[in-house]
Amino acid sequence: AFWGIGMARHDDGTGQVHIWSGPTSQASDHKSKSITLNVTRDEAVKTTSYRAEIPAASFGLDSGEDFGFDILVNDDDTGRREGFMELVPGIGIKKDPDAFIRIMIPRPDPK
Repeated sequence: AFWGIGMARHDDGTGQVHIWSGPTSQASDHKSKSITLNVTRDEAVKTTSYRAEIPAASFGLDSGEDFGFDILVNDDDTGRREGFMELVPGIGIKKDPDAFIRIMIPRPDPK
């Protein structure tokens, strides 16, 4: 099982985080509120940028641990999915967590 986290920009410019799925029955509303999302739009060059801070501890991860990761961007500005791009196959056509890349959470730098 994996966390399915969605992020979107509304027409009024506000961002929204939604938890589509997760490996546990923990309250997804609480977890989505732990994510900081900043969405900006540059209409002159038709670019939308998303910056999300996802606290690893909120999702049961510790420093030094690795986890599977993938990202998919939908082209869905008409209310219908027109296409998508994904980092690696594993979300767009079918859900396959074994295809995700592995990312390690760095350990704090001892000073």
